[in-house]
Amino acid sequence: MGLYSLYSSALLAADRRSARPRPCSARPCSPLCRSDRLVLESIAISRHLARGLARTEMTDWPRHRSRSARRRERTVALFDRETQMAGPVVRWLHEKGSSCVGHEVRASVGVADLVAGVGTRRRLQNRRRQAPPVTASLQLQLLEFCSKTRTEDELRQWAPRGMSDLRRSAIQPLVAAELLAERSPGRWRARRQPADPFDVLIAVELKLSDVSRGIGQAYSYRAFAESSYLALPGSRVNASAMKMARHHGVGLLAVFTHRVAEIVEPAADPTALAWRRRMAAERVLEASTDRSRVAGSAPR
Repeated sequence: MGLYSLYSSALLAADRRSARPRPCSARPCSPLCRSDRLVLESIAISRHLARGLARTEMTDWPRHRSRSARRRERTVALFDRETQMAGPVVRWLHEKGSSCVGHEVRASVGVADLVAGVGTRRRLQNRRRQAPPVTASLQLQLLEFCSKTRTEDELRQWAPRGMSDLRRSAIQPLVAAELLAERSPGRWRARRQPADPFDVLIAVELKLSDVSRGIGQAYSYRAFAESSYLALPGSRVNASAMKMARHHGVGLLAVFTHRVAEIVEPAADPTALAWRRRMAAERVLEASTDRSRVAGSAPR
């Protein structure tokens, strides 16, 4: 018997029962009240859906595996490579207020998968118009030294590796970038001092399973970033990983397909060194314009 036939026979039987006289009733009864109709409809539909769902489960899912086990397997299979985790983490960093995210940033203590600079868009645009990224530490140090006019003798005394190396590694590139100028013969001064467009740097290390190594790498990034995180697939986050992250002052992120959950917050006492922090900001600017870099793709 089909669903429509079952529904019709139920309605007919209810109409026959309601047509019988009821001596206790003060007024005639309706053939079938609205609540009874809704009950019959819900019973028929629920039976039909139950049969359909049972048929789907039998054909689509192996019956010997529990639903939680299948959910865990789907979560693990979502991320076969670290590069697949970069998208959700980048979106999470933008939600945290970052104006710029660099992939595979070569900092002074290693290569960080992701480094985000938190700041306003206006400051970032002004910095990009002001000067190209200055990624060599010697060039940044020379610009700071030449904040006032310096003579050739002062530069020769200041040069860490000699005057010839200073000319080749710092003076000539800065003159080409119009950041350093010779005001008069033998007298040098910086034309512009590139500003740091970021208030805070956030470093993230992506790992699929190696928690101890990821914690160590994220801990080393605290030398240049105010906050450092280890990002793991959601199925890999456990009590041991949380304990290790808290012990080292590293944040812990659980990464899913469309969202990221902050499980452990990083330590509130930043240990970033000023000159490493400044250099990392310039390299974030450089990495953010290089579309060939993808977080998690560089060999470690």
